[in-house]
Amino acid sequence: MKTLLTQDWNSLFDVNIWLAAFAQIIFSLSIGQAIIYTYVTYLSEETRLIDNVFMVVLANSIYELFVGLGIFSILGYMSVTSSIPMTELISEGTSLIFVALPEIFEVMGPIGRIVAPLLFLSVLFAGFTSSLALYEPLLLSVCDKLNWSRRKGVTVLAVIACCGSLLFSTGISSYLVEIVDTLSMNLES
Repeated sequence: MKTLLTQDWNSLFDVNIWLAAFAQIIFSLSIGQAIIYTYVTYLSEETRLIDNVFMVVLANSIYELFVGLGIFSILGYMSVTSSIPMTELISEGTSLIFVALPEIFEVMGPIGRIVAPLLFLSVLFAGFTSSLALYEPLLLSVCDKLNWSRRKGVTVLAVIACCGSLLFSTGISSYLVEIVDTLSMNLES
């Protein structure tokens, strides 16, 4: 038990873990860059853009650090109480949100039954807003380049996106998520 605590405690001082955490923060900010470029074209000249950008980056970074500390504190508690090393408690991919967090909500009792739907609803909205953040700049570019109306551009891109997303509803969806995640992380670096 003492070895397990020492091992988990020492991992807090591992520079690579902190670099990976900051890389994730930068990655989440870079997804929003495309939509920011599009929406900034609609702002008035008097908008204090640097102040707004600073507030978005600061709020995003603080939120992600807060959530990361909370999640890994809970995982550390689960690791100590079950005597399973944290590296074996969860694996990469979607196991954190779809395996570990439901177990945490189960332990929380009645409060977990309130928090769990709120978390998964926020994940749903995060998915929608991220999709729109990636969709809008592409739509604007396609409509400008091909001289299409917005309605035609939305229709064509929506059909293409629906056909592509059908792949993620098949039996190989978890493998596709890992491939896309790995590919997108390698493109960032």
